[in-house]
Amino acid sequence: MQTSKLWQVFSLLTTEDYLRVDKWLDSPVFNHREDLRRLWEVLRNASAPPSPQMAWDAIAPQEPFQSADFNRCCSRLTQQLERYLCWQDSRLESEPEDHHLALAEAFKERRNAHFMQLSLGRAERSLLRQPLRHDKFFFSRFQIEQLRYNAQSLTQHRTSGGLQEMSDAMDTWFVLQKLKQACSQIAQRQLGEPLPPLGFLEEVLEKVGQHAYPDIPAIQIYYSAYQMLAAPDGEPFFLALKALLADSTALLPLDELRSVNLMAINFCVQQLNRGVAGTLEEVYALYLRGLEEKWLFESGKLSPWTFKNVVSAGLKLHQFEGVAQFLEQYKGSLPEEIQQTHYRYNLAELQFARGDFRLALQSLAAVIFRDPLTELRARSLQIKAAYELEEMELVDYQLENLRKFLGRKRQLGYHRDHYREFERLTRQLVGLGHGLEAARRLADEIKAAPHLVERAWLLAKVQGG
Repeated sequence: MQTSKLWQVFSLLTTEDYLRVDKWLDSPVFNHREDLRRLWEVLRNASAPPSPQMAWDAIAPQEPFQSADFNRCCSRLTQQLERYLCWQDSRLESEPEDHHLALAEAFKERRNAHFMQLSLGRAERSLLRQPLRHDKFFFSRFQIEQLRYNAQSLTQHRTSGGLQEMSDAMDTWFVLQKLKQACSQIAQRQLGEPLPPLGFLEEVLEKVGQHAYPDIPAIQIYYSAYQMLAAPDGEPFFLALKALLADSTALLPLDELRSVNLMAINFCVQQLNRGVAGTLEEVYALYLRGLEEKWLFESGKLSPWTFKNVVSAGLKLHQFEGVAQFLEQYKGSLPEEIQQTHYRYNLAELQFARGDFRLALQSLAAVIFRDPLTELRARSLQIKAAYELEEMELVDYQLENLRKFLGRKRQLGYHRDHYREFERLTRQLVGLGHGLEAARRLADEIKAAPHLVERAWLLAKVQGG
């Protein structure tokens, strides 16, 4: 049953969902089959996928196993869980305006204008009470105005009143949605994906650029984010985006805050690669704000790449105490299955940056990595730490291990070439004598290598750093 659709859908449910599905399957409105209730009890009490026979014994204990009947039962329960998820995803309890809109639609079908208007009034008041001002908010505004206008068809007094309000609400939602799509597209284009132009984008950019919608922060945020990435000089738009985000954090949901702030971080990285001064400080500040405002987290966890990026930015700025505090405070936010390995790797990076080379080697001792790229970084860190300790036999041993590792991991692609260059040039560094000419030739070779990791460290060592 582990690979069955039923088990896969069941695995999406939370403990809170279990209680609601209990009530769902107990209700004759949704379910009248006792076999589905019994199969559900088997699943919710199982710590692992139950065998078909075990499940069948609970469904029909007096009957021999029937594969076709069992599959039909699984299919019916899957459909019930999918119906529950659809109901749950409507979020009627957490967003009452959706409930009132649904009621307005129901009263429209029953041609009752009075109750329809009452429901729309409640939907609008509920909508205005919630703090977010994102695309769903503006789409709900449009839905309310559209239904309010349509309610006139149920009376004898249809007028043009409400058309402008409906049009304005639709325009606001459309402009915001188009800017969000444009931001997503330009991010994909930067990854090298050829994408067709978006319809009406130029018109939207021109309208917003002429100071339309000044009182809609979400529109200004996405406009600034797009222009930051698309304009020849994105710096003014980056500064505008920073100011907008500082004032409007509570107006966007966390997933949108994450998306927009990551665009700002990517812009800073591009500026950093161009040598723009002060950009690394901006990146680190954005990461710290993301930790404070929680948008760096996904489902309450930090990805190992985000965790490493925070550490890397802090170390480059010599914020050693801040990085140490981050490691201890947020190591529990890493996914549990990789928590210790990635914590110890990043701790070793901090120890190396502080000059505690022996501690760095100890932190990496006997660590088993699931991700080959992180293992590559850890191996290169071990080699550098051993070199700094002048333990050349250990350096040779680690270099040979790296060579064998690269030989085994053919799926690493271009990363193999980058680390092979590091291994080759580090061997030359180890064998380098005291002649200035030999050092100069090796430094030139390091500078000329088209793809090389740890270039700065190698150069520093050749030049006596």
